[in-house]
Amino acid sequence: CKDLAEKIDNLIIRVKDTLDIVKNNFYAPAMNGDYDLKNIIKAIPSDISYDEKGNISDGKEAQLAWFTYTDPETDPYKRKKQIELLKEYCSKDTLALYYLIKYLIKNV
Repeated sequence: CKDLAEKIDNLIIRVKDTLDIVKNNFYAPAMNGDYDLKNIIKAIPSDISYDEKGNISDGKEAQLAWFTYTDPETDPYKRKKQIELLKEYCSKDTLALYYLIKYLIKNV
């Protein structure tokens, strides 16, 4: 994608790691000393929970779901289930980042 290189480079220079932003500007006891997004989200107002039974709850489970989904030996029903779980998990992470940025802008 050499034709997209300049556009991609322009995006990359604008990306900021939220870990750096949070570590320098925010801490709450509910995080228990851990700056993982799943712990940060517990410390700010949000309606996000990663604790539902049968869903993906962390990055390790997401990796396993991806490997299962991409394995050609996985039956179609299980593949469909894995991609649904991955979409739900990734949408939660995206929404959690939205809540985090919104909180930081308002309170820090």
